[in-house]
Amino acid sequence: MTHRTYSLWSSTVLSTAASLVMGLAITGTGLLIFSAFVYFMMDSIMFLDFFSGAALSAGAFISAFITGKHRRRRGLAEGAICGVLMYGVLTLCGALIAGGLPETKKLLLLILSGAAGGVTGVNTRRPAYLMDQ
Repeated sequence: MTHRTYSLWSSTVLSTAASLVMGLAITGTGLLIFSAFVYFMMDSIMFLDFFSGAALSAGAFISAFITGKHRRRRGLAEGAICGVLMYGVLTLCGALIAGGLPETKKLLLLILSGAAGGVTGVNTRRPAYLMDQ
């Protein structure tokens, strides 16, 4: 009789929540870096939409990549779910802080980036510490 050790990544809800937090942290870090770049290095804010989209895409991709890499199944669906959840969190924060709602094209961007990250994560090697599970 073998005992399986319980891992954070064995639960769908916990693994998605953990990767969502990591994706939001990456998005926030990217937004800070890009905003500092625009403030100190550029004369206009012409590319601000592009930079915020890049930070959102990177966060959704990484979030779904982590989920796909550890869950090893349903990468497209779980990646899209990560994108939708990120949109939900950002919508809630935007409504509370700024009083407005983000555009629907951001939802599409997050879903596509998340789906791509989930598929990429599923198709990479599994971490060594999860090989026996």
